Amino acid sequence: MKQFGLRESDQIYIDRPSAYLILFEEDGKLVSVKHREMYFLPGGGVDEGETVAEALHREVMEEIGWTVRLESEIAVAGQYAVSPKSGLRVNKISHFYLGRAINREGSATEPDHELSLTTLEEFAYNAAHESHVWAVGLAFETLKHR
Repeated sequence: MKQFGLRESDQIYIDRPSAYLILFEEDGKLVSVKHREMYFLPGGGVDEGETVAEALHREVMEEIGWTVRLESEIAVAGQYAVSPKSGLRVNKISHFYLGRAINREGSATEPDHELSLTTLEEFAYNAAHESHVWAVGLAFETLKHR
């Protein structure tokens, strides 16, 4: 597992499992979520009792209102971060999946999350987490060789 972010040695970090979707449109744009002027991949934390796949489907529906099909896991990475909700220091253990949209007709339930279609460069420049940029790069390379 690749690790991102800086770990403050005098702080305690809690491992927080999470799952994120990497989905490219036909024109090569990346499906992303804009939140607080930063870009994220659709996804988020795995709740207690959920599988990674269940959490990913739930989070994608909440954030962009789409149903998706998960195709393959691309990578797992850790990202040291501070939770904006709780202020806790976490190591987000993120599972990154390639996927495809099945139905784009749903409506998101998180009003502060905006669906964005970005270029890879735009996403990389404005991404909140290094691990997301890394995983998108791996996914892009994987798709180029299919």
